[in-house]
Amino acid sequence: MAREKQGYRDALERIRHEAAGEMVTVAEAAHIVYGTDPQAARKVCRNMHGWTGQGRDKAVFTGDAVATTTDHKVWRIMEATGTANSVISTCGSPVSNTDGKHSFVFYGVENPLYGNQWRMECDWKLIDGVPYYCDDPTKYQWSSANDYIKLDTLTLPGEGWAKNLQADERVPQLQITKEVGGSSSTYLADYFYINKSGTRIVRRGGYSNSGDPVGAFYVYLSSDASWSWWGGSADLSIPG
Repeated sequence: MAREKQGYRDALERIRHEAAGEMVTVAEAAHIVYGTDPQAARKVCRNMHGWTGQGRDKAVFTGDAVATTTDHKVWRIMEATGTANSVISTCGSPVSNTDGKHSFVFYGVENPLYGNQWRMECDWKLIDGVPYYCDDPTKYQWSSANDYIKLDTLTLPGEGWAKNLQADERVPQLQITKEVGGSSSTYLADYFYINKSGTRIVRRGGYSNSGDPVGAFYVYLSSDASWSWWGGSADLSIPG
């Protein structure tokens, strides 16, 4: 497959170094030979073989062979829903998943915690550095603190690798970073981003290009309510 311009070269480089085994797609462009495969525009590749010389990359895609040109691009996407349907146990993955780069099921939920898309948590938010919690899903909103409990017993640290957690006794299920100073391989090994100015929504877990910071305790408290992106899940009325 021919190398593309800088943006696509960067994408291919990330795939080669970071996303070996993850899902990518071939986009339909001006001309494509479908053969007998009607889904040629969304072919799945889980094996990148790296450079094969003269600016070309070798990728093996599922389905019938498809002729590609320099008008076709390769890029990473979220793991499609249903890619772990073959898992019949409560927890597991369709493959060994020792590299952590494939869909998995955790207590019956597919890709529930981190590493696929950012998860929105609507039951709490940050206002000028202080967490606010609401236990009534019908009253979730971003414009004010009405019907929210001010968790002013908690003091949040600055940005860094999470070291340990804390909780307000009124909302013990909400665990928030208490101290930073760890690393990508010590303590919780998840990152903590925060902006203590204004109202900030809660994003958890990371997405497919987040790298080392991702994890169940990776919390991003730096976006406002207008944030919307392909790498984030829907802002649902009930979290989870």
